[in-house]
Amino acid sequence: VVDALVASGTDGASPLPRQACPSLATAIAGVLNAAAAIESHLAQFATVAGDGNGSEASRVLALYVLGQIGVRHSTASAKDELARAAMSVFDAESERIKAAGAYALGKLAVSAPDAYLPRMFEVMDGASGQTQFLVLTAFKEFVDTALKIPSSNALAGVKTSLWPVLVASAASDEVGTRNVASECLGLLVASNMADMA
Repeated sequence: VVDALVASGTDGASPLPRQACPSLATAIAGVLNAAAAIESHLAQFATVAGDGNGSEASRVLALYVLGQIGVRHSTASAKDELARAAMSVFDAESERIKAAGAYALGKLAVSAPDAYLPRMFEVMDGASGQTQFLVLTAFKEFVDTALKIPSSNALAGVKTSLWPVLVASAASDEVGTRNVASECLGLLVASNMADMA
């Protein structure tokens, strides 16, 4: 079933519409979770995601699947490989691949924040331009997803560390960086975390 789902998203002359990738990735991750086959597929999707010679469609879908797996299943044991796969695409030529990498990184952090967030903060510390924008996008995915999962306490230990990074980024000269930082701040404030100010 997984192979058929992956093929439906990567075969064909035109790539899946941007909105279809998360839905297909959710279905694939759900099947893997139900079949208790997540661990056996993590390396496969990480390899496809990081393959610079692979097609854009397969790399994007692999990154989305890794992200959806991260929402459902702790990937802390493979954090180095998965974080590397997600961040290695930040310098790809394709904007879709870059965006999928940020999506994957943020979603992976939801079930294993202690495994991924320190690396995200570390990269963010010296980042500028496109890398800063992509890591902020990953933070936004993390916050947005963590807020949607009632049982998640992923934000509990990170609020005070994340707030100053977002405030500083909201003052960036880059419009995209300001917008993503502001969106993330808005998510935090709207979730009754205004006491962070």
